[in-house]
Amino acid sequence: MLPVGSGSGADLPLWKRKAIVLVALDLAPVVQLYGVGPSLCRTGWDTPTTIRSRCSCSSGGKASEPSSSPGLYMTGDYTAAAASHEQALDLYRSLGHANGEATALSGLGLVQWAGADYRQASTNLGEALELSRRVGNKIGEANALNYLGSVQYSMGNYAGAAASQERALQLYRELGSRHGEANALNDLGNIQRATADYVAAAGNLIQALALYQQVGDQVGEAEALNNMGALKLSAGTFADARACHERALAITAGVSPLEEAQALEGLGRCDLRNGQVEQGKALLHQALVIYKQIRSLNSHQVEITLREHEGS
Repeated sequence: MLPVGSGSGADLPLWKRKAIVLVALDLAPVVQLYGVGPSLCRTGWDTPTTIRSRCSCSSGGKASEPSSSPGLYMTGDYTAAAASHEQALDLYRSLGHANGEATALSGLGLVQWAGADYRQASTNLGEALELSRRVGNKIGEANALNYLGSVQYSMGNYAGAAASQERALQLYRELGSRHGEANALNDLGNIQRATADYVAAAGNLIQALALYQQVGDQVGEAEALNNMGALKLSAGTFADARACHERALAITAGVSPLEEAQALEGLGRCDLRNGQVEQGKALLHQALVIYKQIRSLNSHQVEITLREHEGS
């Protein structure tokens, strides 16, 4: 995992999960733009859903079933994903469909975040936020705030990121979206870890973990466990950190390559910090193989760490 604020969205546990955004329409061209089947279209005209390992919105603000499809974004094909969003954006604008426009802007912003184009990501997510507010789309507003907070986090703007996540959390709770609430709590915990507010971070991550378990989201559960492991490693409690990553690995192996790699990386870093260098390096190599397979930018920091331990 990259130091907070130093990497792209893909370098955070939560990028995983912030993938291509779809508005479920009965228009075949929109489905074709995203390269996915109609089975992914689970909600109505005005109810965007995120195709990610954790899904924070559906009709009525309730969590919908997470999709198993990786989509263009989750395969690391950011150029194609961005092109799809741009085409969708043009189509929604031509139709005068404000919610679709806001959703496409959010999706485009997430792709740009994953590619470390923070300025453009911030611009598009800001537009999505304002448009969602203008048309009274509360779930769109909450999602845009949640995603914008992730961009601000990556840029090192922790105060701005915390404010965005806290507002998103408030909206998700008002809407009764437990997935959204879990996502915002998880992301807020990461921000607090970055600012060494370990007590608050632990509290929010524990709440996020409980919510993911309640809604049966195993990938979200693994994400929260990996984040708790990173928190405990930062606090110097290696045994507790390792236990969190081991639980995450048991849950996510063969289910979510990203979280599996995050768990392996976390275990490797625990071992390095605890003086078990060869075992730690072996685990980092396993994580690196997966990161490269899914074209995650996390691979860069793992390679740096391995180079630092060459000959040791």
